[in-house]
Amino acid sequence: MEPVLNGSFWARGEKPLSKTLKIAGCDLGKSTAKFVVLRLGEPLDALCRLTTPPPLPGEDLSEPISESLGPDVTGRVVDGRGFGLSAVRLEAQIGAGRARAVGVSDATGSFRLTGLPRGPLSLRAQLAGYAPLSLSRRTDEPRAELQLLLKPGGGIAGTLRDARRGNLPAGAQLFFVSAADGLSVSVPLSSDGSFSLTGLPVGAATLRARAPGHAPLNRAVQLAAPETPGQLSLRDLRLEMEAGGSLSGQVRGPLGGAAGINIQVYAEDGNLVGKTLTDERGEFHLAELPAGHLRVSATSSQGRGEGSVDLRAGGEERVYLEVRP
Repeated sequence: MEPVLNGSFWARGEKPLSKTLKIAGCDLGKSTAKFVVLRLGEPLDALCRLTTPPPLPGEDLSEPISESLGPDVTGRVVDGRGFGLSAVRLEAQIGAGRARAVGVSDATGSFRLTGLPRGPLSLRAQLAGYAPLSLSRRTDEPRAELQLLLKPGGGIAGTLRDARRGNLPAGAQLFFVSAADGLSVSVPLSSDGSFSLTGLPVGAATLRARAPGHAPLNRAVQLAAPETPGQLSLRDLRLEMEAGGSLSGQVRGPLGGAAGINIQVYAEDGNLVGKTLTDERGEFHLAELPAGHLRVSATSSQGRGEGSVDLRAGGEERVYLEVRP
């Protein structure tokens, strides 16, 4: 092993390894402890924990994290029939990711995660074909003999293509975003634009597609809970991306071109589809906007101005706005 940054290591080798290493002169800010824990599992997964790292920006420290090790996180993962599930990936975090451990359930569904300090626990369980499960425990709550029930996840299948050319847009990406917790899952795309993915959270969600030169595509979906893992809830989804339009313009104030004005563009359904700031001449430009009737808003400490424009797919339009108190 060779150190590369403060408390960071590159690990080589394939065999599972658990080691506690002391780092001389490691700069941990206000921290006094200078220990890093590395765990290598199968598949290879290097985990690094600083026992007392500096607080993260915006981190909630209402539940302090102890420097001493807490009890092991143990339990069992089962399905709806009560049978243990093996090969479930479990990830535990203390606080806002300040300490982390990863493990896999055994043939009986049992698991044990060690080496974590005391503090608020977040535990996540994932297995192909099943909806991911998250569990939280306060510092004063037990974290041993936890019972995790995994349920079959929803599934989607369909195609993502260019509306005019019929092929998969270059650089296209598709994401499944759950409405319940905001979980975002990348959906793999084949070369012909087809996709199929199971083990997704059931309920309301949004499919979000992005591709260079195209307007963003958002499709609301509702996934029903299947009876068994690996089943598809929605089939033959057809997602077609339109070429994005571009909008330029100028904002003028009482003294001429207004710089640093906040520009926001809204679609007909009220969703924000673009935003930017004007330059020193009051000019702005936005690309990859959806076609349709768009409302343009300009706001600053000088005042506010509004306008509208009808944009064609792949078209270009220009608008002039005047900011008034």
